[in-house]
Amino acid sequence: MFFEKISYCLLLGFFAINLLSCQPKQQNNNQKIEPISLPIVKEDLTPNSPTPELAENQLKIKEENITLLETILQKNNQLEQAKQWQYKALFIKVNPTQNSPKLTYYYYQSIRKDTNNNQIQDSEDQGFFNPASTVKVGISTLTLEKLHNLNLPRETKYKIAGTSQWYSLEEDIKKALVISDNQATNRLILFLGFNHLNSRMNSLGFNYYSVNRLMLNQGTLVDSPAFELKFQDQIIQQPPQKTTQKPTCFEVGKTIGNCATARDLAEILMALIQPEFSLAKNQFNLREEDRLWLQKIMSKKPRELGFNYENTFCRFLDPLGNKIAHKTGKLLSKCGVGLFSHTFVDTSFLETDQGAKYYLVIAVTPPSQISQTEVIKWFNITTELILNELNEND
Repeated sequence: MFFEKISYCLLLGFFAINLLSCQPKQQNNNQKIEPISLPIVKEDLTPNSPTPELAENQLKIKEENITLLETILQKNNQLEQAKQWQYKALFIKVNPTQNSPKLTYYYYQSIRKDTNNNQIQDSEDQGFFNPASTVKVGISTLTLEKLHNLNLPRETKYKIAGTSQWYSLEEDIKKALVISDNQATNRLILFLGFNHLNSRMNSLGFNYYSVNRLMLNQGTLVDSPAFELKFQDQIIQQPPQKTTQKPTCFEVGKTIGNCATARDLAEILMALIQPEFSLAKNQFNLREEDRLWLQKIMSKKPRELGFNYENTFCRFLDPLGNKIAHKTGKLLSKCGVGLFSHTFVDTSFLETDQGAKYYLVIAVTPPSQISQTEVIKWFNITTELILNELNEND
């Protein structure tokens, strides 16, 4: 399974202890203590409407196709199973042969429509997307952005005030992205604060990216405790953060969930890999070395970074990456599995030996009796079929 090998009770106990018992300890007199100011963020999560200038600019670099993927699936006798497994996909092809590279967006059942007109994402909506652990890419990116704004390196240590255990922000990002560690991700969420996390992503133009609860369904929109940050001999205090937003995403049965559209997930990845394609509104405030470091981390397998997990762990498209990209190609990926919905989702960037570049966001929700092995095999079969056709469709 692609889930953390940690019991639900242990995780719940971890947060019960660390969130509710935050009495600050006496600081070492030799350490310099400084307060910090949190970024001012807007709290309105109403999706932004693009300005005419942004919309016009976007049309210059993007074309959309909502029929080709279905045609490819039907041609290769995969369409019926795609429908049964609630397949959703967005393939973005970067045409490298033009002086002004063009992005072409190919959709299959992944354009969100507010079916019940309630202005939030829920499972009744056409194109509803459960991103599972792929939201961790945005969380990790905003963590590095926050460190840049505080003029702190990613090697900075942090902990919940009043506790004794220090953690490394750099290591927690690695764990979140490479082995999908939920405890590490939850610490990052609380460090960012729900208000800042969601409002910042919304202000960047990722209008439906919404983190409404901790990983493994641990609570919803909780306040963040005070944190302490440590770099060298300096300790910085971050005060508690109140959460005033309301949930904006619901899964089956009105269960509060985390959401993002397929396009949000793809364009977050694009902003990290090819920021020149992003609109001005979609620029993360990252140090260049941090942006490149994130790319490197997302291209690594667990054992390449010293984690005691199989290299196939949470690498849905790894066999495809080897087959299509060969030795000099590139594959950056983040996968996720919806615990309660049995949804398998992957967001990846793939570059072939020939220089073709693709951003992929794919999700399937097969019947619960279908094994993970079967799901991943079909995942790769269909993705290979589609990429081969898109390669020929220049």
